[in-house]
Amino acid sequence: MSEKIVNIADSVTVGDLAEALGLPVTTLIGELFKNGIAATINQRLDFETAEIIVEELGLDVQLERKQASADTARRVHTLSDHAVTRPPIVAVMGHVDHGKTSLLDAILDNKTVDGEAGGITQHISAYQATRNDRVITLLDTPGHEAFAALRQHGATLTDVVVIVVAADDGVKPQTIEAIRFARTANAKIVVAINKIDKDTANPQLVNEMAVVDGQVKKGSLARIEPEGKVVRMWEAIEAYLNRRQPLIIIAGADYGQGSSRDWAAKGVRLAGVEVIVAEGFEAGGHNGREETTTMCLIPAVRKATSLPLLAAGGIGNGQAMLAALALGADGVQIGTRFALTKESSAHENFKKLCLNLKEGDTKLLLKKLSPTRLVKGDFATAVEEAEARGASVEELRELLGKGRAKKGIFEGDLKEGELEIGQVASLFWEELSVEEVMKELIRDFKLSLENVKTQLCS
Repeated sequence: MSEKIVNIADSVTVGDLAEALGLPVTTLIGELFKNGIAATINQRLDFETAEIIVEELGLDVQLERKQASADTARRVHTLSDHAVTRPPIVAVMGHVDHGKTSLLDAILDNKTVDGEAGGITQHISAYQATRNDRVITLLDTPGHEAFAALRQHGATLTDVVVIVVAADDGVKPQTIEAIRFARTANAKIVVAINKIDKDTANPQLVNEMAVVDGQVKKGSLARIEPEGKVVRMWEAIEAYLNRRQPLIIIAGADYGQGSSRDWAAKGVRLAGVEVIVAEGFEAGGHNGREETTTMCLIPAVRKATSLPLLAAGGIGNGQAMLAALALGADGVQIGTRFALTKESSAHENFKKLCLNLKEGDTKLLLKKLSPTRLVKGDFATAVEEAEARGASVEELRELLGKGRAKKGIFEGDLKEGELEIGQVASLFWEELSVEEVMKELIRDFKLSLENVKTQLCS
């Protein structure tokens, strides 16, 4: 039986998606919650997120994008013999408190901001200014997320959109939204960098994401996971913002000509990054294509950034925690050890299998899709054989199918399921509680630290 084709737009509400899939909305909300998305019935999901959720549900459904309406494009009018030149319309857009109204005040020599509640623009305001004997119509649009409809209305009426970006805050959700509106309206885009005098300003990184004449200039590349889709950095930020998921940026050789490493290494403050997680390829699940080990990765990232740094990949005991801190990490991220605890939602079959693994019982496979560490078994063997004969990305996607990781990890199918686990699983033989694991980690960390101190003093 062939897959059901469901057509949705680039974004769709949870309620509409549930209706299109023929599912109770509570089922869809529950699956979103499992994937770290706390959603309501009216919340909008981007197309990529919808695809992931459909796959996780194991539905025999294929999502396809609806073709954008031709009505969104700017109409071309034939000039009348009686036509007269009208003033160009310029809309000033951007994130809240980035200085849109202040910019207009400087142009108009006016104090419009005083008339708004809390100093924040609440409605579209229109003004006119004269420059070089020409009249220009200026629109001030609200930047708060609650006024998206107003902003879109303002963009579709304009010839030029000035997108104001504060150099000390960077590109924010409303900044990206403004770019989208302007593109939909086929308006010319000018990026105005504001607050350049602030001590925390970083205009270079702002420029990394600037749009000039409708084109992204100097933009770094990023890869959206788990799809493996390579896009511009600002597009990746937009995708994760729409999913309401944490943005994880990994520095690596396949992300551009070095600028992306600066993004990752210097913290990408423009995207609101506060903590960097550096994950070596010893980790379970989806790993970096560069296969860089944790021991090499941590000192390299530490050298490049002062932001809080968490080490991940192959860390599951107190000794490894101490090693990670010695390499320059501020803390650790531990997955595998807690995946095998009593409280873990993983199936007991999966936990029992992983607690009996030996060194070398896992392998990094599916490198053409998204490198994944798998327990050796029937499915891993099938993948390895397919890769050995040069299987294409499409063949590997077909082999992987839908919901295979869920089948293996959470349903306990050890033959047909995708069994992802970190290399460090071979160090554990007993299913402990989370409380017991925490006590063990702290105890072993302190003992290892004391041993190091003793050796240094002897």
